[in-house]
Amino acid sequence: MRWTSLASPYPVELCRAYCEYVSSDVSRITDQAPLAATSVNFELKVAQRVLIGDTAIDYTHVDDTLALASSERVAVRHINELAHRARTKGFSIGEINTAGDIEPFIGYSVRQSGRISPSPARAQLIYNAVTELLRQPKVKVRDVASIVGVLAWLFLLRRCLFAVFASSYAFLRKPLEAVLPLWPSVRRELRHARNLIPLAFLDLTWRAHPVVLAQDAQGATEGVNGGAGLAMAVPPPMEVLEGILCRPRGSAGPAAPDLRRELKGWLPPESARALLVGNWRWWDFMAATWRAADHINAGEIRATLLWLEVLARSPECRHLRVLLLSDSTVAIGAMSKGRSSSFPLNRLLRRRMALEAAGGFTTTLRWVTSKVMPADRLSRERRVKGRIVGLFRKTRKDLFRTSQIRGVSKR
Repeated sequence: MRWTSLASPYPVELCRAYCEYVSSDVSRITDQAPLAATSVNFELKVAQRVLIGDTAIDYTHVDDTLALASSERVAVRHINELAHRARTKGFSIGEINTAGDIEPFIGYSVRQSGRISPSPARAQLIYNAVTELLRQPKVKVRDVASIVGVLAWLFLLRRCLFAVFASSYAFLRKPLEAVLPLWPSVRRELRHARNLIPLAFLDLTWRAHPVVLAQDAQGATEGVNGGAGLAMAVPPPMEVLEGILCRPRGSAGPAAPDLRRELKGWLPPESARALLVGNWRWWDFMAATWRAADHINAGEIRATLLWLEVLARSPECRHLRVLLLSDSTVAIGAMSKGRSSSFPLNRLLRRRMALEAAGGFTTTLRWVTSKVMPADRLSRERRVKGRIVGLFRKTRKDLFRTSQIRGVSKR
């Protein structure tokens, strides 16, 4: 694949105008023919994610535009056309670079096998930098911030690894020029983060798991500790893929969040309608009761961890992307981010990190309303109806016997 880029030397206000124009208007203006390309600044359909023939994909970030195509000829032609159209609108375009290696532009190495990861040399440099920092009796807070920033950039490839950080962010609240001894908890987190560097990768060849999983939890009430329920379905493959790609069916418009809506409070998308959850056939898998009362937010994540234990115990789930449904915005927000500022939740997310890393799979959570949540009844009645069918039935008995999730018991 070939990657080309162009940059604009404008100040912030004009950079914003440039980004808006190139990412939205350049392919929609009426006085010129539309480009045979798709901007990834906007939501894409599944078919648009495959480069066929002379098509190209471009992405604009602030004042930089990148174009990706199947050949250098197509990428150069596309980026030159974008530059020409931008110049006709008064923008001054800077240098246009062409390279067969994507790494100089995004910092990651893209292998022919489909794996995106830091280059071995870059990963070794980061490993050595963390090791050198850990050897110092006292460190400058600014140096720790730089190391944590580089590790955070690395862990963007695998969000679950962010859970390793907790005390490190509290340490960074100190004055940046202060020279302090590393807290034992920060030292421990940096040591673990250094050892997780080989797991920071994204593999584009991992297929979607055909089974969609749903989980729900009930909070503690008077005299009842609450519980959890797990259910599963086998919907049409394209609906599973669209769910994993977080692209609701029939949606359109910018992929970026609507800031005006965020100012009024975050509202979850209507994923239930988009995924047609109510039309799928669901099977009950498990109903459990917590042995001790717990907060509902922690219970929702614990219910997700039950599914992750099932997946980690199933060798056929390796190298797959799994779609999970939840009606808890707190659980989805924390797991999508990778970590939580709440220590009780982040502790559970660290267990999620271990299960995904050891099991060799990755998960995507989508929100559905409680009205259509198939596991809602199980979390309250805690009674499975029908036979346990499908891929995980042998794992279910083993889960009750050896689960490390605190307080799981069968009823």
